[in-house]
Amino acid sequence: MRIAIIEDESLVAMGIQGMLEENKHEVVAMATRGATAAELILQHKPDVVLLDINLKGDGLDGIDVCRLAIEMTKAKVVIITAYSDPETRQKALAAGADEIMIKPINENSLLSVLRSLESELRS
Repeated sequence: MRIAIIEDESLVAMGIQGMLEENKHEVVAMATRGATAAELILQHKPDVVLLDINLKGDGLDGIDVCRLAIEMTKAKVVIITAYSDPETRQKALAAGADEIMIKPINENSLLSVLRSLESELRS
């Protein structure tokens, strides 16, 4: 699958990238800022966007990017966040997120979510 990683923590993003590439997924875009993320998602049209809620300083957070990704592409969106409160979960789901994963994520959980989304994309 073609995947975009939108994460403000570079080390976290690189860790996720390594997991994905070891498991034969293609990382087509990476960004730390919302506006850059929106541009890259439109340009690369990934199958899945792995998206943190907190993004660096340009006014667009992960919820905004989630909405934009869904409007601009047919990508599935997985919110990856440290926030586990009901309000954050509700905002992410209302924005159209397909899944929400709470940090720290482990490889098996991430791959399981991706397999599920890949099945949805194929049907």
